[in-house]
Amino acid sequence: MKILMALMGLEIGGAETHVVELSKALKRKGYDIVVASNGGVYQKELEDFGIRHIKVPLHSKKPWLFLESYTKLKRLFKEEKFDIVHAHARIPAYICGLLAKKHSFRFVTTAHWVFKITPLWKRLANWGEKTIAVSDDIKDYLIENYGTWSDNISTTINGIDTVKFSKNVDWSDIKEEFNLGESNCKILYVSRMDEDRSAVAYMVAEAMPEILKHRPDAELIIVGDGNDFSRLKSLTDRINNQIGRRAIILTGGRVDINKFVAAADVFVGVSRSALEAMAAGIPVVIAGNEGYIGIFDESKFKISYDTNYCCRGCIQSSTELVQKDLVSLVTMSDEELEKIKSYNKGVIEKFYSADKMAQDYADMYESLTPLEHYKHGDIIINGYYGYKNTGDEALLQGMIENIRSVNKNAKITVLSASPKETANRYSVNSIYRYNLCKVAKEMKHASLFISGGGSLLQDVTSTKSLVFYTEMIKLAKKMKLKVMVYANGFGPITKPRNIKRVKEALDSVSYISMRDPASTEALSELMPNLTVHTTADPAFSLGRIDEKWERKLCSKFGLKDNEEYFAISLRDWQYSDSKTVEKISEYCSEINKRYSLTPVFVTMQNSKDLSIIQRVIDRLEVSAITIKNTSAKELLTLMQKMKFSIGMRLHFLVFSAIASVPTIGLSYDPKINSLVQHVGLDVPFNSREIDVAALLSKTDEILKNADSISQNLKNKKEEMRLKNADDAKALLDLTK
Repeated sequence: MKILMALMGLEIGGAETHVVELSKALKRKGYDIVVASNGGVYQKELEDFGIRHIKVPLHSKKPWLFLESYTKLKRLFKEEKFDIVHAHARIPAYICGLLAKKHSFRFVTTAHWVFKITPLWKRLANWGEKTIAVSDDIKDYLIENYGTWSDNISTTINGIDTVKFSKNVDWSDIKEEFNLGESNCKILYVSRMDEDRSAVAYMVAEAMPEILKHRPDAELIIVGDGNDFSRLKSLTDRINNQIGRRAIILTGGRVDINKFVAAADVFVGVSRSALEAMAAGIPVVIAGNEGYIGIFDESKFKISYDTNYCCRGCIQSSTELVQKDLVSLVTMSDEELEKIKSYNKGVIEKFYSADKMAQDYADMYESLTPLEHYKHGDIIINGYYGYKNTGDEALLQGMIENIRSVNKNAKITVLSASPKETANRYSVNSIYRYNLCKVAKEMKHASLFISGGGSLLQDVTSTKSLVFYTEMIKLAKKMKLKVMVYANGFGPITKPRNIKRVKEALDSVSYISMRDPASTEALSELMPNLTVHTTADPAFSLGRIDEKWERKLCSKFGLKDNEEYFAISLRDWQYSDSKTVEKISEYCSEINKRYSLTPVFVTMQNSKDLSIIQRVIDRLEVSAITIKNTSAKELLTLMQKMKFSIGMRLHFLVFSAIASVPTIGLSYDPKINSLVQHVGLDVPFNSREIDVAALLSKTDEILKNADSISQNLKNKKEEMRLKNADDAKALLDLTK
């Protein structure tokens, strides 16, 4: 696989070092790596390792340099074929994103930092098909500020070369260059000396007079250059004069950081530089412009890990804090220091190796399916997609994952109300569902049309929606496509004309599967000559998110390890009134009183759920949590935190079953009744006539039998996933 790494430059910096180590590690894994940037001090290291560098002025927003970069990369992409183009900053990402539309490479990015958001950058930013963030808080930043879909953002670490950063590295040349004392206690600080990065350099320098009272042989080495270097030098010259000797040494910008690390006894700093020091077994004080963590040890691992050693959200750094911790380290016993050194090296070896970082990227590259862009899909999927409904999006995601489980390079086009969002989320083609000219044109190139997921074949919602779905099936048949009705719910259909529409549409389709037995029975009664398969909701094939992001989400929504919760799903419908709100509020308050469970309200579609949820919360005398704007996989994971759930939304109940959570259904539609029983849940209550006493009695019952109910749901989940696999196999046969 041939990959182009595009970044602004190769001067000294954490992101630049990240790309250098990543490129080398990927090359060791057998990838063909080419780097494009404005060049810099790390260029030689790459070229010495056999990695080609192409000079492109990607460091500047100046129009003439922007145009030059665009032209050079355009020419490069014509001359050479890259499987993946990987951008590492916003300017390279924007330019490569423009070119990705015209060339057959996959486009991905890495987010190394959080930047100030402007309306222009928000509009222009392109984070690619998939993004890797170097910490969970950067992932959260992308979601909150750019609307990037969380399932398309993975996280990685700053991989460290433990051979390069070691106490075994020869540092004799820098010892001679800076006249470093062989046995002196050397405190090392490494960072860019820019105004937005250099605050801690001042703090360490200001702490030196006090440190010298406890450790007279101490010397401070500050490595780095930037727009604040001159001002810092003025301060350190003043302090050195005050001390009466050169106790603070400024080296300026360097590329041989590993030699200074080998020489150091104590390190102060953040991010990658801190990890490099830890790799050499050096005690570290984690402190930066964005916050302060302090002396790194086992007690500081979680907060350091969660913030990528950048201290975002921590207490502010200060001279007093830095001074206190440095004095503690330089006066610490050898036994205590050895314990810290050993722990630091172990953390790097376990969590931060360059090979582990490269594997994270390799996994992301391999997840890009298909590896070639396509203008038209072989498979067209139609359903209620692009309306910000978590349940229907779960259906679509499940279908796409099932299709790609049997055909990794399947070319898929989804008809959506929000085609751009759908395309970005699922790496598919997508066109506006009501643009019939485009739909017909797409059908000329396709072989299979899927009408799938959800209750599409019913007229309770409206005849208009039924007409749309049946006419699309008829159009697909007219265009000579095979048709698969995939995991639909069927009925009720009340109007004779609509029954005729359904019969005309489903006559001679290639394959039909219904998501529950009641739908299978109803369709079979209507059209006895059809072969109808009973399957499962495609959402059953979805997995959960990783544990690290789960912890971040729990913190974001206020879910605590030492508290217990129950989940509630409500939606506005024609029979929702003040009595409904009053009864649900009464029920929630009583559950909190009996079981000390905090209510967690879950929205599946904000436009239809938030209003009634807020009315209930306003009546509660207990605290409540609202979970909204999550992906299906995120919600599935959070549901596993619940003791039980109660709700109206069909896919909320499905998610509860997938998470093996005992559940009480509140039915507002016949589809709820049939599906919940199919997935292993009890007959739901009628939401038109809510009986609080009956709900409380049922809650007591399911909580008493929670373990056996959860086990039954786990068994049912495996059964449902096998049915999902059967649909995928049938689909594969239709595309042969």
